[in-house]
Amino acid sequence: MNPTFPFSQRSLFTAAALTVGGLLPQANAISFLISSLPGSQIVFTPTAPGEATVGFGNGSGNAAFVIGAVLGGTGSAVGFEGELSGGFNIGPAKTVYGPAPLIETAPVLGLTDASIFASPAGGVQSKFGFTGSAESVSTVQVTGISVTSDFFSDVSVLPQTTDPDLLTFAAGNRLTFSLFITFVPGTTLADLIAHGGTRGFSGTLTSTTTVPDSSSTLGMLGIGLLALLGCHSRRS
Repeated sequence: MNPTFPFSQRSLFTAAALTVGGLLPQANAISFLISSLPGSQIVFTPTAPGEATVGFGNGSGNAAFVIGAVLGGTGSAVGFEGELSGGFNIGPAKTVYGPAPLIETAPVLGLTDASIFASPAGGVQSKFGFTGSAESVSTVQVTGISVTSDFFSDVSVLPQTTDPDLLTFAAGNRLTFSLFITFVPGTTLADLIAHGGTRGFSGTLTSTTTVPDSSSTLGMLGIGLLALLGCHSRRS
């Protein structure tokens, strides 16, 4: 037998349900658009048939990239340089579509450390996990490869960091690292894994903070209170 609740109790349940429903997530993101510095490259090194490691060669001053633009921030981090270490394994490549254009994918797995150095002092250190797949689109003229991290491990703020963009970046509860590599003339992802290669790169470091939407929550609380007032008026 289904329980029957008095109207006052039903109104309380309605208010609670509306309040929970009002906790709608609201995402705020900050993105650093990066590009490799002269002398820094992403390096594909064959390790076994159909497999390779992908690492990073830092340029002069042990820096690999520079922040060229900031989306969703103040722009205070523009010009800051960063270092990359670690890398990931890639392969084997699989053809998804082709041959014109040729679209390939290849699984990736590994950890990459990205550090950003503020001026005059401070910075942030991040660790990104790559567990998804690389995707490439190739023609005779050009090959574009993209890789995006699937999970975030940790981020820490170095002492004396006061830069607002870096502090916002470090406060995020989800971070992603997307890499983009372009080869001219075009190659294939399978050939790159089999024979290796080096190239400059660009990418995006994005930090997203998800918080409840307070305006929706307050609105739903108001509706819940109206339900309780309706209950009181009926009882009186």
